[in-house]
Amino acid sequence: MRAVSALVATGVNAQGYREVRGLQVGDSASERTWQEFFTWLKGRGLTGVDLVVSDHHGGLVKAVQWS
Repeated sequence: MRAVSALVATGVNAQGYREVRGLQVGDSASERTWQEFFTWLKGRGLTGVDLVVSDHHGGLVKAVQWS
């Protein structure tokens, strides 16, 4: 057995409904893994991010600062 991380991005559409914008499984929740996830989301056309909610996980916090 090995540990994996589920990376999930949700958003609110123009009608005010929440949607899953992306989901990936990664080897860890490292900064590099989050950066790759954000790059993938941007490549799919994600723009206009106003808020990122986190449990203050170090990898996510650093990746948000990078993005």
